Amino acid sequence: MAEMTVEEKYKRKAALLKKALADADRMDAAVRKKTATAKTKQKQEKTDQKDQQAKEDEAAATPMPLDF
Repeated sequence: MAEMTVEEKYKRKAALLKKALADADRMDAAVRKKTATAKTKQKQEKTDQKDQQAKEDEAAATPMPLDF
């Protein structure tokens, strides 16, 4: 393999650094998306729990008919 000039070495390093930066950006975006999805799911679960509790409270507050 032929010797690389200093300029070629720097160009190669620059290309590798660009690729590494792009990979890091992609991973960061994936983590942000997963975090946002998890937070949305958590909020939905809390809302569902509140709705269920409200239904149970309403059912408990409704008087039972007396059948004689």
